[in-house]
Amino acid sequence: MHALLLVVVLVLRIAFAYHGFSALARQTPVACPELCGRTRRVLPTGCKSLSAQDCNSSYLAMPNSVAMPCVWTCSGCEADGQTAKKCSSIPQSCSAIPTTCQDLCSLTALGAGSCESAGASSGSCSGHYITRGSIAVPCEWMGCTCFHNGANLLSCPDLGAMCGSNPTPSTPSPQSPRPTPLPPSPTPQPTPPPTQQATLVPTPLPTPPAPTPPSSGPQCWKPIPPKTNPFLDQTYYVNPSYKDLLQSSIDTADGKIKETMQKMQNVPSAFWIDIKSKIRKGNGHPDLSTVEGILEDAAKCDPPHLVVFIVYDLPNRDCWALASNGEICCHYGKDVGRTKCKMGSNGFYEEFPTKCEDGLKEYKETYIDPFAEVVKSYDGKVPVVLILEPDSLPNMITNMKDSRPTEFRGCHDETQTAYMEGIKYAVDKFAETDAVMYLDAGHGGWLGWANDNDDQTGKFASLIGSMNIASKIRGFATNVANYQPIGKLVCPEPGTCRGYLGDGNPCCEDDPCGLRSHWNWGHNELNYVDVLDARMRKAIPGFEPKFVIDTGRNGNPSARTDCGNWCNPRNNGIGHVPTTKTPDPRIDALYWLKTPGESDGCTELKPDGSKCPRFDAMCESSDSIGGKATEPRAPEAGLWFDYQIKQLAEHADLGDSWWVDLYQGGLQCRGSDGGCAPPLPTMPPTPGPTLPPGKCEGNDGRCAGKASRKACYQASNACEWTGCCGGPACKGKNYNGWACKAIGEQSACDANANCEWVTD
Repeated sequence: MHALLLVVVLVLRIAFAYHGFSALARQTPVACPELCGRTRRVLPTGCKSLSAQDCNSSYLAMPNSVAMPCVWTCSGCEADGQTAKKCSSIPQSCSAIPTTCQDLCSLTALGAGSCESAGASSGSCSGHYITRGSIAVPCEWMGCTCFHNGANLLSCPDLGAMCGSNPTPSTPSPQSPRPTPLPPSPTPQPTPPPTQQATLVPTPLPTPPAPTPPSSGPQCWKPIPPKTNPFLDQTYYVNPSYKDLLQSSIDTADGKIKETMQKMQNVPSAFWIDIKSKIRKGNGHPDLSTVEGILEDAAKCDPPHLVVFIVYDLPNRDCWALASNGEICCHYGKDVGRTKCKMGSNGFYEEFPTKCEDGLKEYKETYIDPFAEVVKSYDGKVPVVLILEPDSLPNMITNMKDSRPTEFRGCHDETQTAYMEGIKYAVDKFAETDAVMYLDAGHGGWLGWANDNDDQTGKFASLIGSMNIASKIRGFATNVANYQPIGKLVCPEPGTCRGYLGDGNPCCEDDPCGLRSHWNWGHNELNYVDVLDARMRKAIPGFEPKFVIDTGRNGNPSARTDCGNWCNPRNNGIGHVPTTKTPDPRIDALYWLKTPGESDGCTELKPDGSKCPRFDAMCESSDSIGGKATEPRAPEAGLWFDYQIKQLAEHADLGDSWWVDLYQGGLQCRGSDGGCAPPLPTMPPTPGPTLPPGKCEGNDGRCAGKASRKACYQASNACEWTGCCGGPACKGKNYNGWACKAIGEQSACDANANCEWVTD
């Protein structure tokens, strides 16, 4: 009865709307600049299914050219009939975007500032532009904010002479405080009305023309050769929208917190492509929040800046949590807000005796295929790194029925098929491009148990081997969106510190979660990389994986009282800024993969007081921000969390000051003459500490009394030389390096992948 009443009300509303607009439809069309830049929506879905962010950048198109803006109300997104107009061509109502440097002479320069300061209307926005050296970008009204659209970038080295004098920046009139616009939230695309079985189905995005990359390639850069570290000697792309979000928090901060966030504004980080509409331009997001727009912007520089994307939109995404459920489903059901997947009686993805055929088809054709097409169009023009599907395959090791017979949540056989087939397809498709791929591998606190009775690391390696993808990926990303410490020293062999072994060995330090006492082999990410590397080489002969470690939020890894608490834990800190100076040659880079400041998931009540549709109880754990009455509530996953970023800044450990200073100074796009940017400076060598006289130590009686590094290593694999003046020796990197201690020449040692040459 209730459902029938809703249908009647909807029909009456539509009928009333047609009646009310019948007179309006007979009027002469007028220009509608207030709708410029908004996304067109049509009935029957209209405005009603949109998030707040998408709502305020959309309008409803009615018959006879009648249009009305979508507005956000306490009841959700609605069409504002009171401001309806009969519009002439809406896109042609927009202010003209300058296309030449001469066009800028009549506008006001904001210098190195932000378009956002130009004002909150189309008129005030379009009269300004920003500059970065000789590059100028006109401001463009995007429907809800004034934005610097990189697609309109102009190279104007002689702008001052051309215009007579540089336009003087104006001071915008004081405005009442307003929230800084957030990047579009990961809301699924509108769906058609229910079928007779009331089952929701996805609507593919319209297929736009193929992307048009720059006609000529860079003059000061060559594509990265295969099988080399893609991060080495590259300039990294800085997320423009992240700089704006940080500024919104900087404006209300002070002291050390403010200073740290200011240092972060030019630090590069990855882009999460968590919905289909973020692939191409023109689907409701600012251009610089899309794959196509970002690559287009990065290609303006020479050398072009390396871009890191997170590929993240599998069917039944995040099967063991609710906080980041996605838009693509194996089976569609009730729309519960930001996911439309059919849920079972346990509140998680319902299992069917099928193979997710429809979900996989949607993933391949509407997400991976267009994503790969855009990336392919920038081959030879922009270096690209892809991190594939965080949390997916690790869930197949620890959270399936065989591990959790009654608590597997949505991680069932059909989801496993979706993940394995989806990722294999993604790897195969992206392998046709120049992009370098790293597959997510969880972290040491998740898959670091490699004991004979439950070798989770080995099971993960076997799973990768069964997918036949190792030859097409460079390796793995670890600690994505997590908080585990990096570690300082790799152990002589994997498992040195498990249980109560290795006490006193420096490599057993950096274990804030006490994982060693639970017989974990990967108590920090450095030693997790070591055991994961060993298991991969054993499962897949010839495969020598490389690694990237996420350091976005691991600057204070001892903050949690329970390391199983992953959702917005309080008092954590920003970690080491991106660098290729890593503690092990197998690690290509430390990088900010999870964007610091973005929420992991929402509390039961969101900041606006409404109920969170994707609430996961882990987001109100004893460690979670929002778990105490004195703390603010947390927003949905992926949205900006001001309270959290300030805590992360307060407890930050940004790492080497040389890298911090490099980023704070800004990464150049081009030279002062508009030509090639100067190469990145070379980091000076770090002076070594003054070491005490060396000695041989270890949990083996044969270590005592050895007077040289070589004698120490030959005594036992458990022996480690500490201090100075031990002379050179060949040392095994892992348990496969048992023969290294007998090698006496550096050349022979370097030629063995299991050995390393060590000296003072």
